[in-house]
Amino acid sequence: MSIVEKIAVFFSATGARKDALRAESRREGQPKTAGIPLMSDTRWGSRANTLSAFVEQFTAIHSVLETMEAEVTTTSGKASTLRNSIGTFETIITAVIANKVLGYMLPLTKKLQSTNLDIITAYEEARNVRQVIAKQRNEQGFSPCFQKATALANSVDVVPTKRRITVKQNYRANISTESVEDHYRVNLFYPFIDHITSELDERFSESNEPALLAAYLVPKSLKKLTEEREQRMVKWYHEDLPYPNTVEQEIECWRHKFHSEDGVLPASALETLKTTQMSFFPNIQCMLKIFLTLPVTTCECERSFSAMRRLKTWLRSSMSSERLTGLALMHVHQKVKLDKERVLRRSYHCIIYETIDSCSFSQRGIATPNYNHTRQHSRFGQDIHIFHNHFLLNHPEQNRQQTEQINPAYRIRHRNAFANGILLSPLC
Repeated sequence: MSIVEKIAVFFSATGARKDALRAESRREGQPKTAGIPLMSDTRWGSRANTLSAFVEQFTAIHSVLETMEAEVTTTSGKASTLRNSIGTFETIITAVIANKVLGYMLPLTKKLQSTNLDIITAYEEARNVRQVIAKQRNEQGFSPCFQKATALANSVDVVPTKRRITVKQNYRANISTESVEDHYRVNLFYPFIDHITSELDERFSESNEPALLAAYLVPKSLKKLTEEREQRMVKWYHEDLPYPNTVEQEIECWRHKFHSEDGVLPASALETLKTTQMSFFPNIQCMLKIFLTLPVTTCECERSFSAMRRLKTWLRSSMSSERLTGLALMHVHQKVKLDKERVLRRSYHCIIYETIDSCSFSQRGIATPNYNHTRQHSRFGQDIHIFHNHFLLNHPEQNRQQTEQINPAYRIRHRNAFANGILLSPLC
């Protein structure tokens, strides 16, 4: 994998190398390919794309490196090193095997990065991919890889040979075989398949399965909730339930409710929470909410880090947490359409209420602003004050009624402030 990464970096360094590889690829009948994409440290999908491009353009890459090696330039030495690295049968068959296996995982890796994937679907797809890869662990699964690697090796005059067998080997598979095909099948293909399947089992292990049992509370899947699954689920969620002593009776009522109902039943946990009166089932509501918040991958957390990096720069390092939270929510949910008038009215009432609490009232009922408090307002707060003054001058009676509706204690505590139509100061 490191050799393929070095090849991708080498041809992406300058435009002349990209053009040379593109011209050689088109000359060999590959007009759609346009170079080798770089690998990413965090996205496995990019590795599959890089390997696929490397295998498809292998002969073109070898030819371009051979041409650069013959030229007397500063890059001839590096081109010679890279050509010698890919000019072995071990490198060729390793790239072909990795390209085949990662090709099965490419749709799964892309789906795991989506925002609308639930954990049940992720587990089902991962187990499906794991079973398909495990079925390739035989001679029929390895034979196409060996034939393709042999064809690529013959195109660049490389003889298929097996590794040197030593008497004692501690850090490498060294099983003695008769043929070259059996050697790479037993020592390379099988260990790689075993490694991929074990990693999938570890990342999507059954140790987290009790948390997924809440999916059987969905009305459409309620018939699959056996007594054994119910006990494991209740044991897993027991500490988070609001009424753990009545959870069994609640599940029984839940079964009877949807057993007697006709029509189309909710098919997902989110649909169940939206369409069902959950106030009668607090324990089930709690379990479904926890189930919906279980993360499939860390992509969402990484996306939030990216958003924070764009917001809290070195020039904004002293930003308050309240303002940072507000800006982050506006940035992440920028596609949500908001009613500007409603937001302004709500913010206006909040500022007015906080400012009135900071005012000191005289015996005549005239509000005196607390200037220490007003200095703490941001520019947004100053804009709200301007809107407040304009709104009071045009709608004094409406302002009084709305303020009393928001805070009933306001009418009692600050009644004198509106006596005889006295208006608040723009700064207050």
